[in-house]
Amino acid sequence: MPCQRAAHSTCQIDENELMMFGGALVGGSIAKEQLFHLKVDGTKAIWTEVKTMGDRPGPRYGHALAFCKPNLILFGGSTGTETMNDTWCLNISEKTLNWAKLEISGILPSPRVYHSADLCQYGGASGMIIVFGGRDVEGRTLNEVWGLRKHRDGKWDWTRPPEKQDSVAPLGRYQHRSIFFGSLMFNIGGKINESICNNLFSVYDYEYNKWYTASGPECFRHITWISKDKLYVHGGLDNRNKIFNRGEIVKYNLFEVFKDYPELTKKIKFFVDTFTPLASPLTSRSTSPNSTNSSISNNNPYTSDRQLMGRMSMGNNANPNVLPTTDPKVKRPAKTNADITVVLPKKVNNVQKPINNDLCNYFIENLLRPKTYANLPPDADFIFKNDEIIELCNQAEAIIKEQATLVEVETPVKIFGDIHGQYADMMRFFDLWGGPCNPEEEGGMDIEDNYSYLFLGDYVDRGNHSLETICLLLALKIKFPKKIFLLRGNHEDRWINQSFGFFDECEQRLQENPDLPDSVFNRINNLFEYLPLAGVIDSTILCIHGGIGSSVKRLDQIANLQRPIEVIHEVQTALEKLVVDILWSDPTDHDGELGVQPNHVRDPHGTGNIVKFGPDVVKDFLQKNNLQKIIRAHECVMDGFERFAGGDLITVFSATDYCGKHKNAGAILVITKWFDINPKLIYPNLQQSNWIDEDESGYRPPTPPRWSGNPQANY
Repeated sequence: MPCQRAAHSTCQIDENELMMFGGALVGGSIAKEQLFHLKVDGTKAIWTEVKTMGDRPGPRYGHALAFCKPNLILFGGSTGTETMNDTWCLNISEKTLNWAKLEISGILPSPRVYHSADLCQYGGASGMIIVFGGRDVEGRTLNEVWGLRKHRDGKWDWTRPPEKQDSVAPLGRYQHRSIFFGSLMFNIGGKINESICNNLFSVYDYEYNKWYTASGPECFRHITWISKDKLYVHGGLDNRNKIFNRGEIVKYNLFEVFKDYPELTKKIKFFVDTFTPLASPLTSRSTSPNSTNSSISNNNPYTSDRQLMGRMSMGNNANPNVLPTTDPKVKRPAKTNADITVVLPKKVNNVQKPINNDLCNYFIENLLRPKTYANLPPDADFIFKNDEIIELCNQAEAIIKEQATLVEVETPVKIFGDIHGQYADMMRFFDLWGGPCNPEEEGGMDIEDNYSYLFLGDYVDRGNHSLETICLLLALKIKFPKKIFLLRGNHEDRWINQSFGFFDECEQRLQENPDLPDSVFNRINNLFEYLPLAGVIDSTILCIHGGIGSSVKRLDQIANLQRPIEVIHEVQTALEKLVVDILWSDPTDHDGELGVQPNHVRDPHGTGNIVKFGPDVVKDFLQKNNLQKIIRAHECVMDGFERFAGGDLITVFSATDYCGKHKNAGAILVITKWFDINPKLIYPNLQQSNWIDEDESGYRPPTPPRWSGNPQANY
């Protein structure tokens, strides 16, 4: 039984279990560096001291404790003589428990005491431990937000969300409580300084980096929990240092408190409908949806507590990460009711013409200019005529149709992930590590390098230069038909790219009506239906945009698909499911999640059309097909590339600072003749953004990044 104490820290590790560490004792001394476990069984509460080996965090108070299964994380606090910013980790799934001090490089939070920490449960930051507020070594109150994440290689790092110029910073506070409900971090009570309590609820939407405030209780050193649409506060002291509300529990209706913020209450409603939180006064965390009573004795200690339920779908399915339903909320064609039949534009009757190198050379000479266009401004003129682009498509399609749905690629090869109209990033890669040819040098058009080039899809949407990107790639395909390979991504689909940038870019920059059957927009989308769906490098590595999902078992399933292929989003047949798996599926969140799992991020309605596949699925597929590795794209990763399934699968993403929000690096993979895989990275140019702005209604929310590590955490 622990002795009486204050300024200690607790966190929930299961429905009826919590951990406690540290604190200050009566008389001003500090509690021993003991770790206690509490288990509630009916009406009984059983305390146990947890024995650990090796180094320990040391006695302290005012620190933060958070649980990100299976890791108990301790950060900061005071030893009585020193304010700390060290981070300690205890893996409670191991037989022998050892505290490990995390040696973290890069940016770090400043030393602090009386801060808060909790686990984000939803969206791109799901699984990240978020720290807010506190007091620094000078006694100043802090209002900073920090996130702690673990990479799949076992390394941890601290990160901060980007600062919005139009965002109102919250008041700093300490001795407060923070609790996540979905992606919303509720900050309650606390002190502004020694004499003033913070009497505001402060809610931080971590997905959109936005703060909301409303009147709240004047209290500090209290506890807080959320159940459904109610927030509860108990204990602590009020502004007069008296027991808050005479020790009675205070209940707040979240819809009433935040009624002045319709967009916030809408999101709260979504989380209320989605989550089934456990109302427990022993925790400052609500539980994730679909959570189970997972304890530290769980047979699979790496199963994450968090559930990636995906981003809130603004405007129904107006999210390219979510497969559209029968009535996708696309801008065009406009729909007046859910039963309207949408007729897609008819395909252009393409007359095959002889290949004309003059046309592809004309595009390449003007577009493949890495030193000129590495910083191409968003409003740059597009110099090519519509009929030139259509003829370019005719020539490229004639070549693509003659090649297989499952293409064979030879090493050495350079592999590009998602580009998303980030033409300047593609130029930077070509500038640093070479391109198929170099028209910027005299005679460079006729000098080829010895590499194949494999692009994994998602050439358009999001960025401002989708036209430059796709036109250059098609021109290179014509000039080097056996060296340039363009796979299809989920954005090479008119149902997606008519809503996320490409339609609007064609309309504005080409001065065309994209709805017309003979528009450039429709001609390019017709070509997209002939793009190959996968490639195999020297019979050894499968390359694909999304993944193998639940239905891809053999390579011949892909090879036998007949083109053109229209992606059917309301899956009815095995072939339709196969295509959706190839273009849309993702690996599970970490190597401990096995089998085929629901993909709540991309399929929030639970149709089962989009899934996640575990490392066991990857290994089984590789063994049965005599392959060594899968390389795929489809998800933003912070380092530009990321390993999964013990390295048997690699995700690569080539667009930096995705949607201007995530500050991620971009990468390509260079594979030698000896199958050495060398990642090549570029970093964001923060002085210039070429991403299409998200509109005020959140119509184009960015794809949730795939956060490295387990749990995968990032903002």
